[in-house]
Amino acid sequence: MTDAPPPSRPEPLVRPKRPLLRTIQLQARWLHTYFSMLAMVLFFFFGLTGFMLNHSEWFGLDATRTSERRITLDRGLIEKPDKLEMVEYLRSVGRITGMVQPFDLPEPGQPFHIAFKAPKTSTDVDISAADAIATVTTETRGVMGLLTRLHTAREAGVAWQLLLDVSAVLIVGAALSGFVIWTSVPKHRVAGIIALVLSATGIVTIYAALVP
Repeated sequence: MTDAPPPSRPEPLVRPKRPLLRTIQLQARWLHTYFSMLAMVLFFFFGLTGFMLNHSEWFGLDATRTSERRITLDRGLIEKPDKLEMVEYLRSVGRITGMVQPFDLPEPGQPFHIAFKAPKTSTDVDISAADAIATVTTETRGVMGLLTRLHTAREAGVAWQLLLDVSAVLIVGAALSGFVIWTSVPKHRVAGIIALVLSATGIVTIYAALVP
């Protein structure tokens, strides 16, 4: 009786390599999905606030509330003024927030001005060196004013400006990956390219013919 031959091992499956174009299309679909989902809230925010900025009178964006108060300063700050110490003192004692605008220290005994800017508030501090009194004038914007200031990143700080940069990358990425997906479908390719050309032509035409 002869021994049966050992069973042969099955040949390993070799996955065929995808063509480069197909790989690009699949990556574009993945990028478009996640770029769009990550940026969805940002798309909504910047679309809404952009519309508000375009119709500021509808939303009362120019409406502000102004308040004024006085703070008695430490004499030491006036006699030997130091920028950082002065700003931190005003933040602590005067409960002032916002980014400090550049300012110069005056000659001894002369009054001077410090401005703090934030998306929701603008604070002007006028300091009288003679009597060590700071007059603090605060202009407060409503929620609508805050949102539209965030749209332009005015006085919003480095972190918010970085968020706007990230938003721009997501928007551009979603647009480019969407273009790749659209043109990869043969039955929609021509219509998509025509729509793109019409859109670009319309934008250029409106600017050239209607914008002063």
